[in-house]
Amino acid sequence: MANNQPGLTFDHGIPLEILDSQPYPEQAAGKALDHAMQCGDLFTEAKSTCKNGEWQGWLNEHFDGSSRTARVYMRVADNRELIEAKRQSSAILSIDGAVKLLAASKSNLPDFSLQRIYIAEGSPGR
Repeated sequence: MANNQPGLTFDHGIPLEILDSQPYPEQAAGKALDHAMQCGDLFTEAKSTCKNGEWQGWLNEHFDGSSRTARVYMRVADNRELIEAKRQSSAILSIDGAVKLLAASKSNLPDFSLQRIYIAEGSPGR
């Protein structure tokens, strides 16, 4: 293969642009997970302000994504410590990878849904 393509500089037959771009997909996956956790925190906060039965209506009005996506974001935010621990030992952890990690670890996770009920109802279980 000839290395005479305009605009590309080659190193051992590999375009340098490819070598320079290698870290970007991994960084993007990590940033997507960071943003998902941030959104999850905000969804959890917004949900706590809704009265019983109002959450889905609020979500439909204020979020273009699906309720499943919102639940995924809330789940990864709720389990930030486990996900961050896995990130330390893994090169790439995407949103999908975090969900799979949580599914595999489900039996070892505390039940945050009950904790949300206590907080929402103002029970002394805080």
